[in-house]
Amino acid sequence: PNDEEDTDDALISADEHTSSIDVAMDGYCPVTLRTSRTWKPGSKDFSLVHDGQTYYFTSADKLAEFKANPDKFAPRNLGSDPVRLAEGDLVIRGNTKFGAYYDGALYLFETNDSRTKFKKTPTRYAQLKHTLKPEDVKKVASAAGK
Repeated sequence: PNDEEDTDDALISADEHTSSIDVAMDGYCPVTLRTSRTWKPGSKDFSLVHDGQTYYFTSADKLAEFKANPDKFAPRNLGSDPVRLAEGDLVIRGNTKFGAYYDGALYLFETNDSRTKFKKTPTRYAQLKHTLKPEDVKKVASAAGK
């Protein structure tokens, strides 16, 4: 199969919401994104820590759905850009403005260029075997924001 055909755009440009580094996906609900392909801000009232990152959800039902199968909804590589990781061994936090689904998984990218590169050869980047910890993402993201 052609890799490009298997890539489903999630780049439905998300507006700025919150940029706290501890909050995954800028506070958008990962369950709503996967099920409806729309960026809906979650609420602190419906939050859960998974892999050291706090996810916000639009409802208790969405939170329960995530909790039952977090790998189905959480972005790969703790939300870091797989292209930057593969090409430079850099853990750079992906941006909710640049996302794509590939093979049922959500990937976030630092830039549109990075996302475009991924879409050309997604299997190259989707099969990374890096072991990341939340502090890896925070450290680089904090340094990049300065």
